[in-house]
Amino acid sequence: MAFKDMSCSKRCENCGNPFYRDKRNTRAYWQKAKFCSRECFGAFDARRKVDTRLPFEQDFLRWFSKGDGCWEWIGAIDRDGYGIFSYAGKTYRAHRIAMQLDGRDPGDMMACHHCDNPVCVRPDHLFAGTNADNMQDMVAKGRNPNRFGANNPNFKHGRTAREHCNG
Repeated sequence: MAFKDMSCSKRCENCGNPFYRDKRNTRAYWQKAKFCSRECFGAFDARRKVDTRLPFEQDFLRWFSKGDGCWEWIGAIDRDGYGIFSYAGKTYRAHRIAMQLDGRDPGDMMACHHCDNPVCVRPDHLFAGTNADNMQDMVAKGRNPNRFGANNPNFKHGRTAREHCNG
């Protein structure tokens, strides 16, 4: 107890345990001290953030604006171009949350876009489907590129893959 000043003590605002002034700290530091450790401050701060957090749906609704066309997500975007929503340490794809809040949970299925706009979260632009359903939707709209022959990115300019490898 060489560094402790037993005459100066406070109660931790998180755990309620007494803590003492370390003489190595300045008087100004001691006057501001509220917690016995960094762990107690972290626990207190995490609880404060949970207490002041908006409800899930209300927090989600502030990341887009409703209009006549697509409701475009203005929050974070993932590498595939889809909106992402983080809440309480978990990250979700925004269009899936939009379907869930509309009462149509896609579950294990994909949340697909009729509008082909990956940042759209308008529930009536979304449908639950398999990958095959999504591909059929793409073909029906004429959005599938012709990937045969020279249009295929793996095309070797008239040579087969075997001829290309053998020189």
